[in-house]
Amino acid sequence: VSLNGARVVALELAARPLALPRALGAGLVARARVALSSLPAALAEAAEDVARGGSPTRLASLVGLGEGLTPSADDLIVGVLAGLDLVCRAAPAAAAARRDLVRSLPADLEARTTRISAQALTAAADGMYAAPLLTLAEALGQQAADDAVEALVTELVSVGHRSGSDVLTGLVTALERALT
Repeated sequence: VSLNGARVVALELAARPLALPRALGAGLVARARVALSSLPAALAEAAEDVARGGSPTRLASLVGLGEGLTPSADDLIVGVLAGLDLVCRAAPAAAAARRDLVRSLPADLEARTTRISAQALTAAADGMYAAPLLTLAEALGQQAADDAVEALVTELVSVGHRSGSDVLTGLVTALERALT
């Protein structure tokens, strides 16, 4: 196997904005709301609580909830971690909420969820995200044009059966928290 010409992709946010956007795009919020409405009730309630500024501990306790290779709760948590990471400079309370969420994640992740999901949660706790999420988060941080954001949202939502939608819901949940 030759790695000549291979490139290393950075999986961490390149920059965090110093100011929060005034509002989130209506299309972004609408897509997240649709995905949220189809989540198990306990997960939707925990996400709403986080969006309103509540403790993320309850959300962390739901690791493994949902169906699929990466359960909905896990995908949502990854999105929340990314959103809080993105806004931590502009909203210092987001950094504290992120630390609380990371500390609240179960130590036995692989016993509570799938291996791939445990790896995604561990990576997100360390500030590393999959390219579709990372690209969207950075575009939101740079306050990219709505059509560019919409294209990136479409790319993220196309990931997995519903993983992309659940990650998007988590990202929007964290951003709503920071904006309130």
